Amino acid sequence: MTFIRILLFAVFMAATACMAGNTENAWHGEYDYFASGGETAGSSQIMMHITLKIDKQGGKERCQLIADGYQTYDRILCTTAMDKNRLTLQFKSYPDGSIVNPIGVEEYKVGETLFSLEITAIKNEKEQDRYLAYWGAYTPFGIERKNAKDYFDKIK
Repeated sequence: MTFIRILLFAVFMAATACMAGNTENAWHGEYDYFASGGETAGSSQIMMHITLKIDKQGGKERCQLIADGYQTYDRILCTTAMDKNRLTLQFKSYPDGSIVNPIGVEEYKVGETLFSLEITAIKNEKEQDRYLAYWGAYTPFGIERKNAKDYFDKIK
């Protein structure tokens, strides 16, 4: 009888450890977001593309935000807080380890929430999961988007 209890306890502990690991690993991958800001006075499109990469390297969590587009070239390293439904990204530094941007301005405080992603039941046209963005200190084009319904697609 004791052997069965020990066996059941071991199975329970192993299952709990696997579930905890899967929550974290479920967020690992690459996410894309495309924004349109309309047109310039000369009728050029104002576009922005954000890529978010989350993985582990050398046993440590790695998070990188890459944004390119109209007057945009952002490269930010971040830390993450994860649970099963939400991922929160906080500012860590720029790739060179600095906390000021390339022109010497401190846009974000270390640990400040850049934005969060929340899992939705919505799929994109390729049947990939979509994630609702809750913008914090980082927003597309630097414009407040509190009530926007912006979605990231998990592509990898």
